[in-house]
Parts: sequence; structure tokens; C-alpha cells
Amino acid sequence: MGSALAMLSFLVYLLTLCPTVYLGDSGELSGAAFCLGVPHGSGYPLYVVLGKVFCLIPFGSVGFRMNLMAAVFGVLGVWAVYSLIERMTGSKLGAWVGGGVLAFIPVFWWQTVAAEVYTLHVFFVALMMRLLWGWEERREIFLLVVFALVTGLSFGNHLQTVMLAPGVFYLILSGDRKVLLDGKRFVVLSLFLVLPLLVYLYLPIRTWAGAAIHWGDQERWDRFRAHISGQTNPEGNMNNIGK
Repeated sequence: MGSALAMLSFLVYLLTLCPTVYLGDSGELSGAAFCLGVPHGSGYPLYVVLGKVFCLIPFGSVGFRMNLMAAVFGVLGVWAVYSLIERMTGSKLGAWVGGGVLAFIPVFWWQTVAAEVYTLHVFFVALMMRLLWGWEERREIFLLVVFALVTGLSFGNHLQTVMLAPGVFYLILSGDRKVLLDGKRFVVLSLFLVLPLLVYLYLPIRTWAGAAIHWGDQERWDRFRAHISGQTNPEGNMNNIGK
């Protein structure tokens, strides 16, 4: 049933997909992915790199390819939610209804038809919750390691991931606090969380390389820090395009 929901969702998203560049940040994000540039803060480096992969698809306009990326990760997000609900409740019907509500609720559907960072964010969050629930059931450290890795990747796309921290720490500490108090395990988990954050080095690297689109100019630490935190840089000029 999960596969059927994913296929149905993808078909609907394809039929309603915007055929070209859409409004809002769609054009900026599509252009940044195409030229491997740096969009507005926080830079969304993982999104841009994945977007470049979709830009290599040999059909459709660049706008269409980036919109297709939103649809693909929207479907993956729906699948992850379906999997989580099925695992929590044991009900395929309940999982189908829950996943279907997410798939076709207007606010989410709207994000699947044009280039934006939010379907990738939803996919990561749902996958994180699925992994955490698996750990809650089985208490296998491997699942927490994968969870830490996915969490780091999620931060590479959108900083709103930090909003999950209180609930995550509570769940882990209430389930088995020894996991975080054990020195070796804590180091391993921290390593797998931090390593994906190196993707943010993409921002100064592409700025120094002279990318056609680069906001904020990342030559100095204060500018880099301001950009990844979504703040205005010290000179008050976030928008440097083709400079």
C-alpha cells in the first residue's frame, strides 16, 4: 500500500508540476543549482548540490528539472511518513490515510510543484523520526548512528532542524541515557552528526571560485557566519550576484 500511495502521489505531482520557473525563491534556487552558486542565507548547500544533479537530467527546462526535484522528495517524504505511521500503529490503512493527508493537503502539495527547499526538509524530518522510532523499539546503536548522519544532512539543507532538538534529546535520555553518557558512543554519534556539516564549506569555496550567483560574499568568517545563520552580513549587503 505504501508503494501505491507513493506512485499515486508522484503521478498527481507530475500532472500538476509547474513546467518552468515559478514565483518566489524558485528562480533564485534553480539558478544557484544550475551554476553551483550560493543562494540567500542560510545558503542551503545540500539542496543546491542535489539540485545540480537534477539539472543534469537530459529533458525539460532547468526550471522543470528543479521542480521535479521538489516532487521527488515530496514523494519520499510521503513514503517516510507512511512507514512511520505503519510502524507505530501496525495499521496499513491508518498509514495510508496519514500519508495521503500529507500528500494532498494544500500547503504541502503546493511545495511539491515548484523548486523549494521544504519537501527535502520534510523528507529528512520524517526519516529522522522513523529512525528514532526504530531505535526506541530495538535499542540498536547503529540506528542512532544513522539518525545522527541524517540529522547532519538535514542541517545541510535547512536550519529549522534544530527545532527538533529538545524532543530528540528527551526521547533518547528517557529511553537510554547511557547512550549519550558513554564516551565512545557519544564521540561516534557526534562525529556522524558533525561530518555532514562540512557541506557548508561549499559556500566559501564556490564564492572564491567566482560562481555567477553568490549572496553575501564568504571571504571572511563574520560574513560566512552571518550567512549560514540567515543574518545580514556586517556591511548590510546580502545580495552580491555576479560580483
